[in-house]
Amino acid sequence: MMNTFIDFMEKRFIPVANKISENRYLKSVSTGSMALLGVIMVGSIFTVIASFSWEPYQNFLTSTQLGTLLNYVPDFTIDLLA
Repeated sequence: MMNTFIDFMEKRFIPVANKISENRYLKSVSTGSMALLGVIMVGSIFTVIASFSWEPYQNFLTSTQLGTLLNYVPDFTIDLLA
């Protein structure tokens, strides 16, 4: 049973998947997305750090103006890409 499934995948599905993956337009979108992944990750990490919802932590960020600084990173990474 499993061998027939593997044979089917090798004969029918893999050639179609290879043709799709060789499409130059899809390659360019994929390469561009992978190039921006690092920037998106940095912005996401700073968003999580700045928005951690623990009241003493948020009070600390507000009183030291550190929250404003932490919000600059997502502004220049994720928001700029949008």
